[in-house]
Amino acid sequence: MSLTGTEPMTVDDRRAGPPEPQEQRQQERAEDGELEGVHVGRRRFFRTLRGETLRSAAAIANAAAAARREAAMATGAAARTLRGPAAARPRLEGRVSAQRAAGSHRSPYRVADETLYIVDQRELPERIVELRCGASGDVMAAIRSKAVYGAAVSAQVAAYGLWLSAVRGKGRDGAALHALLAGAAAALREVGAGIRPLAVAVDRMEARRQDVREVAEDDVIAEELRREADAIAMEAMLDHARLGRVGAAIVPQPADRPLEILTLGSTGALSAGMVGTALAVVQAIAAEGRRVHVWVMETRPFLEGARLTALELSHAGIPHTVIADTAAGWVLANEPVDAVLVGADLVAANGETIWTVGSYSTAVLASRANVPFYVCASTVTFDVATPAAPSVARWLGDETEVASIRGVRLGPAPENALNPLADLIPADLIEAFVTEDAIRHPPLGSSLRTTGASADRDTASAGRGSS
Repeated sequence: MSLTGTEPMTVDDRRAGPPEPQEQRQQERAEDGELEGVHVGRRRFFRTLRGETLRSAAAIANAAAAARREAAMATGAAARTLRGPAAARPRLEGRVSAQRAAGSHRSPYRVADETLYIVDQRELPERIVELRCGASGDVMAAIRSKAVYGAAVSAQVAAYGLWLSAVRGKGRDGAALHALLAGAAAALREVGAGIRPLAVAVDRMEARRQDVREVAEDDVIAEELRREADAIAMEAMLDHARLGRVGAAIVPQPADRPLEILTLGSTGALSAGMVGTALAVVQAIAAEGRRVHVWVMETRPFLEGARLTALELSHAGIPHTVIADTAAGWVLANEPVDAVLVGADLVAANGETIWTVGSYSTAVLASRANVPFYVCASTVTFDVATPAAPSVARWLGDETEVASIRGVRLGPAPENALNPLADLIPADLIEAFVTEDAIRHPPLGSSLRTTGASADRDTASAGRGSS
């Protein structure tokens, strides 16, 4: 049954899921080696993404522990201080180039031959296109353009970007190489301003660099930064797998119907690098054999809900319904929604949370409807050193995103549009925080101090690769 057809579709029809269109089946048969502009390997790509969520937490823990042990043996104690204010926004030279897709993936990026390949999320769901990144400047361009989108995945690719800059900097004298890497780290912090996991990842990479500052061989510096980037990615995978299981336990299953979840933004593997955050909770619920249905807010203007979250749910086989953002109040008032699940870019010491624009109004509506609003984020997202969340009033994006949808002009000139990027969610609208090790209820108090201390140890103890 098609949404564009003449036959009416009920909510139950949509929850059952439409049959797979012929065009998608043709795309899935496309050859993996086809060039940019051709649909490539959709089913294989997302089948492996879905499979990662269902991996054993114990197996992931073993891999993460191994990575941490390797990192710990490699160097001594880490630098414990931050490296000063972020530099001005860099002028990026060169463009990230599109490459052919190369087989199946286990995350929205891969590393091969001293190159980072990022799946361009702007092209989804129509096609899979990889962007080739050879240094941190390419990664910055990918983050700024939203080719890579999501706090956790941005942190991981930023770490690999610094490693790539070390690789490209081989042959320079020691002072020049370290100056290059310090500048790249400052520029990445600026590009990722307000994204706590990215800041922590960059600080960890900088601490590792300081550990080996006196090492003469530039190849050793690059090798150590690669170890740290691998540890950051592995620990995020472990944390998100645990988070999904913790979150699945807090939402009780109704006796006579599927569990109903409302979400907005992108919180699956595409935004988290391997498993996901809020979407990991949904997938953990489904993996337990429980019935679940998800209301997916489209999340204007980037449409990451309609394009990315719906795509991941579709390939996971989880029933879902995409709604306009303005329909969230209607759904909360007229449907038996059991919980709202969202992610976070940063959680301050007072519990204030920064997340995708639209999350504040959704939290207000959920409060009015007496529906619990849960923030799903690993502890690296919590910042005990920040008493309150910074103002997001001037965090504005490109106006053309509001005045058009995927290149199609909607109204008057873009200068008459406003494009806020993020919302600040007050702590009193949040029922609980779902982390990898506990459920925390506001007011956070000592539990946040413990969480923040753990996150700060990640920064200060980068040489140990601890979590």
